[in-house]
Amino acid sequence: MRMRRPAGMAYAAVAWLLLAAVIVQFFLAGLGAFGGGFLAHVVFAWLIAIVIVLLVIVSFAARVPWRMTGLAGLLVLLWAVQLVLAHTGVSYISALHALNALAMLGVSGARGFISAPVTEPAPGAQDAATASTPR
Repeated sequence: MRMRRPAGMAYAAVAWLLLAAVIVQFFLAGLGAFGGGFLAHVVFAWLIAIVIVLLVIVSFAARVPWRMTGLAGLLVLLWAVQLVLAHTGVSYISALHALNALAMLGVSGARGFISAPVTEPAPGAQDAATASTPR
C-alpha cells in the first residue's frame, strides 16, 4: 500500500483548488460580460495569483517531479501575461486574454499535473519498470 506524504496531499489539494478557482474565474468573466460587473473577476484574479504561488512552493515541499514544478512555474508566467493582456488598451491584443485563460485552464487541469506522483512507495516495493527488466 502506498501512503501519501502530508506535503503530497497539500500539493494535490492546492492543484485541485487552483483548477476550481480558474473555472470560477471563467464564470466571473461571463458574469461581467453580461452586465454583472468585472470587480469580482478582477479581485478573484489576485486570489488565483496567491494560489499559484502557493502551488509553486508546495511543489518543492512535496518533491514532485521537475515537470510538475515547471508547470506550476508556467502558470506564474501565464498569470503575468494575463495581467498584461487585460490592460493593453488595444482590443485585438487584449482579446488574447481569453485565449490565455484557456491556456491557464489547460495547464491547471492537465491530468499529469493534478495526479502527479505524490506518494511514497511502500517499503520493499519495486518500480514496475525495473521489476520486468531482465538483468
